[in-house]
Amino acid sequence: MTCNGYANYETFTVALFLNNNRPQYDECIALARAVLRDRREAPAVYLADSLKVLVVDRSLYMDSRELRCKGEGDYLAHTLLSAAVDRVNWKEIAEEWLTTAQEATG
Repeated sequence: MTCNGYANYETFTVALFLNNNRPQYDECIALARAVLRDRREAPAVYLADSLKVLVVDRSLYMDSRELRCKGEGDYLAHTLLSAAVDRVNWKEIAEEWLTTAQEATG
């Protein structure tokens, strides 16, 4: 099921978050420009991995949260959040950022 032109609701939500928050926007555009500048092989795949790290490790603190899960409610919330993150189409978001970076540089 698509959502606002994205593969699914989870992808749309992450894309919206990255586009509508200045610090995340600036970091994403910098990552995309670096991938283009370095002429990486399979740039969308490389950037997709980098974006997932950005969101999961920095914005959701998944690793540290998992270590602190003490009660059943915490574990359930973490498990559901992890499942949602796994549904994100990171390559779709990465391709959008690569296009934005290309357009911004001319």
